[in-house]
Amino acid sequence: MKQTNQTNQTNTKGINPDNKQENKTAAWQYIATLAASISAAVSIVCLGYLHDTRTNQQQIQQRIEQLEESKSELRRKTKPRLEAFYTKEKECLEEVIFFEIRQGDTKAMHNVADVVLNRTKEKNFPDTVCKVIEQPKQFSYRNGLKPPKNWQQNVFKLGGEDAIALLKIKEIAKEKIQHGSTNEKILWYTTHNTRRTWMKNLSLVHKDSWHKFFAKA
Repeated sequence: MKQTNQTNQTNTKGINPDNKQENKTAAWQYIATLAASISAAVSIVCLGYLHDTRTNQQQIQQRIEQLEESKSELRRKTKPRLEAFYTKEKECLEEVIFFEIRQGDTKAMHNVADVVLNRTKEKNFPDTVCKVIEQPKQFSYRNGLKPPKNWQQNVFKLGGEDAIALLKIKEIAKEKIQHGSTNEKILWYTTHNTRRTWMKNLSLVHKDSWHKFFAKA
């Protein structure tokens, strides 16, 4: 018994309580080191992602700037052509209003302009004002006759009521080219006394002081 007790005492003395604390400390150090390693790895991945994101954003921004430059260049090249086109369209509209209805009131002038503009949107007619008024046998003033290029200068040179009418017509044509037709149905018109067989297949929309206006039936 004495020998056994001595052995137990010896074993009890061999267990050091500080060893447990050291083991815990080592474990926590290991966990902390592992966490730091994981955090570093995550940081590297995140930095790589952010770098790629920034790179993509920069590429997108560069592409946007390139597109804007291309648009600006396109506008720069096409603007003079568009301005010339609309100037010509306006002049053609002034011509048809003047020679068809210069003695009429403002409403009558607008109606004639609407017919011409509406025809440019119809598949059975040309797609520009100038081509519409150049169609054979569509506008009486052009039947076998084409106004000279300087007809407006001649009108203003002569003065009188025609010159006053032309000033008003130029304002109407400008408004119409900018804003379009105000009556999109009408495609034909005749004087009140005109009778034609083709009129039977159309719908009479309205009349003004000079003309009757028709649309598709």
